[in-house]
Amino acid sequence: MENENSVPFAEKTMLCWEKRHPFKREGLLLEHVQSEMDFHGRVSSFSEYIVPLLHAGKVQIGNSHENQYKVIFLMPYMKEGALTKYIPQICSQGAKAILSAFKNIVIPVAICHAHGVHHRDIKPDNFLKQKDRFLLTDFGTAEELDGNSFSTKRGTPAYTAPELVELVEARLDGKLDMWGLGCILYELMTGGSIYGFDKKVNRKVFSQKEKSLGSILSGLLHEKPEQRWCLSQLTKALEI
Repeated sequence: MENENSVPFAEKTMLCWEKRHPFKREGLLLEHVQSEMDFHGRVSSFSEYIVPLLHAGKVQIGNSHENQYKVIFLMPYMKEGALTKYIPQICSQGAKAILSAFKNIVIPVAICHAHGVHHRDIKPDNFLKQKDRFLLTDFGTAEELDGNSFSTKRGTPAYTAPELVELVEARLDGKLDMWGLGCILYELMTGGSIYGFDKKVNRKVFSQKEKSLGSILSGLLHEKPEQRWCLSQLTKALEI
C-alpha cells in the first residue's frame, strides 16, 4: 500500500475482542494487542534500529454488544525483506561478515532492554533489512523486562528457550532473548537450525567454528538460564 505521498507502507490488521467471547474461544484479546502497540511505540520512537510504527488504532466492528475490534498497524514497507533470506549469503562470507551482521542484530535487542522491553520472539523473520542494518519488529509477545516477574507466553518454538519449554513459566530477566540471539548466531555460522533430528541442540559446531564466535555461541546457548550470558556480557564480547 501507499500513502498520499506515494510512500509504500505495510499494514498489519488483527481482529480481537475486548473480553473473551462466551461462544468463541479463538481470537486475540484487545488488551494483548494494546500491549503490542505500547511496546512497539515505546522503543520505535527512540531508535533507528526498530521498524517505525507510523500509526496504530482500533475500530469497533459488528454489534456494539459483541465488543469486537479491528486493530490496524501501519509501518514502512521494508522491501529488502527479512534476515532469513540473507543467512546463506552471510554464512558463506566467513567470520568477519557473520560478526558484523550479528552486531547489527544485537543492537536493537539492547535498545529494547534499555527501555525495559523484553521482546521474547527473537528470530530471523523479525529482523528486516534496511540498507546496511537489520531493524527489529513484531512486539506481539513482548513484556516488561523485570527480573522479579515470570511469564508463560511462548514465542516461536524453534527459538524458544528450554526453560520455557520444560517449565510452566520463565523469569523475565532478558535471558529468553539471549537464547533467541544464540539461535540466530548458530544459523549465521552454520546455515541451519540449532536443533537436529533428535530435537536436541547440536553442540559439536561450537568448537568447529572460529574461536571467538564459538565462545559467544556457547555463552548464549546455555540450557540453564542462570549460566547463560546476560546482555552486558554479550555486548562486552562484541565490543558494542
